[in-house]
Amino acid sequence: MVAEFGGNDIKCSKYATFGSKKLAKNVFEASINRKGCIIANHGQICFGEDVDEALHLSIALEKLAKQFYFCLITNKTKNLTKKEMSLALKLFETYKN
Repeated sequence: MVAEFGGNDIKCSKYATFGSKKLAKNVFEASINRKGCIIANHGQICFGEDVDEALHLSIALEKLAKQFYFCLITNKTKNLTKKEMSLALKLFETYKN
């Protein structure tokens, strides 16, 4: 599911006060070449070609966050290697087509 966001990870922006230009800058930087990111101490944001894609990605990111949380508390996190993630990204390019 991570590959759906355009990279080998989901970035988390640096914290800044809500409504500030600094927060907008931080979110922009965390979203470069991605379709979404986690906004430190605020939530998340997703981008799509249309509202349906953005909503789909938002739901997917919430699921990923929940899965990651449970992996952390069970101490059974299994991160893919860079090689495995590169293959997943390549395969994902044609996965939905």
